[in-house]
Amino acid sequence: MFTQTPTPEPLHSREQIRMHFYIDPTIAESDMNVLDELFVKFKERPDMFSRVTGPREHRIKHHVLKLRDGTTLDCDKKVYCTWNNSFHLRYSQVIHSLGFTALSQYIAHDKLFLIAREIEMTGAKPLSLKQAMNEQTDITK
Repeated sequence: MFTQTPTPEPLHSREQIRMHFYIDPTIAESDMNVLDELFVKFKERPDMFSRVTGPREHRIKHHVLKLRDGTTLDCDKKVYCTWNNSFHLRYSQVIHSLGFTALSQYIAHDKLFLIAREIEMTGAKPLSLKQAMNEQTDITK
């Protein structure tokens, strides 16, 4: 499903991905599209959880998306964080067409439902990550 293979990370790893601020511009659009499809299908953001496995000295975190239908899907944390944290940038045109603004990734569940329904009805496509980040840079100048 994802082109980027989900990579488990050692628990003792020094590389920390800041969950609420991380955006990686090198993430493949096809991986972002998988999460977009899940968002439209379930009309909500999937939740990401970590599973820790392995013996004490070699513990590893596996990141899993839990979907509303009860299924789980392995996902890379970098892909999910980038998708989640850039959501309001990539879907800015749909958000503005609905008459509200989103200045961060924190969007109420009822508005997420409206966004998903609008995408489903109109077939609107999100901006690519590169376009969305360029637009954001233009706004802040």
